[in-house]
Amino acid sequence: MTPYRAVIGLAGHVDHGKTLLIKALTGITTARAHEQAIGMTQDLGFAHFDDGQGNTIGVIDVPGHERYIRNMVAGLWSLDLVLLVIAADEGWMPMTGDHLRLLKAMGVPRLLVCINKCDLVSPDELLLLEESLLEQVMDESGMVPDIVSVSAKTGANMATLHTAIVRQL
Repeated sequence: MTPYRAVIGLAGHVDHGKTLLIKALTGITTARAHEQAIGMTQDLGFAHFDDGQGNTIGVIDVPGHERYIRNMVAGLWSLDLVLLVIAADEGWMPMTGDHLRLLKAMGVPRLLVCINKCDLVSPDELLLLEESLLEQVMDESGMVPDIVSVSAKTGANMATLHTAIVRQL
């Protein structure tokens, strides 16, 4: 396989677990001490991981709160893939749609929907959410994304997410 360079970003509503998901994926905490103290990402965070084939994939953590939308937009330019992170226990939220519309407007070429916190809902609820999110993303963006359900807290399905990211890239 030809070596490649790629940068992915995680976007989505505030408190859906983007920063913890990055820590589970990369082992790197992107939140600064003051952000950890308030429980909210304010500025872009950066991490990376190896794809298992000798390539390094950069990761950008973007803020989910509407007050920091400019930082979010700055972090999404020129990305190869965006993970739209949606918490299983909350589902689609207003900023989820705002982030998706920005991704589409910015021409992000690939989208992967990542349902986080899958450990907080039943398998039946998760299946219904996956179907609902697929329809919502298709309606909002015209894209047909892959969907991966994980728990950054427990580590459930993180290997599946890693594989899905590498396959998309």
